Amino acid sequence: MSEGQFDIIMSGAQITDSDKTAIKSRFTVRYPQPIRIPDTATECVVSVQAANIWNSVRNITATNNVFRVYVPNASNQLTWYSLLLTPGLYDIDSFAAHVTLLMQNEGILMSTQPITVAANYASGKVVLKFAVTGVKVDFTVANSCNAILGFNSQEYGGYAATQTPQNYEAPLPAKFNQYDSLQIHASLVDEGLLLNDKYYQTVGQVPMNAGIGQIVYFSPYNPSRVYANRLVGSKLDRISVWLTTQDGVTEPDLGGEDFSVRFRIEWR
Repeated sequence: MSEGQFDIIMSGAQITDSDKTAIKSRFTVRYPQPIRIPDTATECVVSVQAANIWNSVRNITATNNVFRVYVPNASNQLTWYSLLLTPGLYDIDSFAAHVTLLMQNEGILMSTQPITVAANYASGKVVLKFAVTGVKVDFTVANSCNAILGFNSQEYGGYAATQTPQNYEAPLPAKFNQYDSLQIHASLVDEGLLLNDKYYQTVGQVPMNAGIGQIVYFSPYNPSRVYANRLVGSKLDRISVWLTTQDGVTEPDLGGEDFSVRFRIEWR
């Protein structure tokens, strides 16, 4: 459609903390020389030409970081411990290693590791291995991590001596990759793409198809062009861009990583 066009690269890494959120999901760029679309234009559209986003959205936060266990203390007495997982981005192996470390730090008797978190890679499910008589995991407590592991909100374990060691596989697949995609939003548009029955200034959708902790290089072959006629004749001295999860509202914690987007503005 172009009679005129230009690209804008917006990078959170170049923005001061005062112009971006602590979780780095949103930032604002200020322009000393305002950007202007000619007032003779009759139509204006915005599209996302490229985006670089780390697959670093934390899957353990303060809302799901409790792993409560009933295990032997240093005196070999069964005791309840609420292990507080450090917020971060985990896969099953790093999660299992962190649980083991927390048990060691609590002084839990580890001559035989009482509870081990493992993976069944064939089914994509987590396995709890109980090696000591009577040990339990309680997923009924507030802020439990059961959902990400695929377990129901209940207690597991408590087996008698004749039943241990005992392995218990989660009824549901693990959910360490919480989001299939992230939405890109921008103040360049008033409405944006329709998400179900609502508008959220959405200008693009990025599939999170990189591995955990790796970067997604998004460059759509045929990007969506979103009407932005209000830009015609206006002077832009600031532009905000932000990411959300699939609901179009919730901004994800990017785990300390910045993101960048390249927009194209076209008019005729």
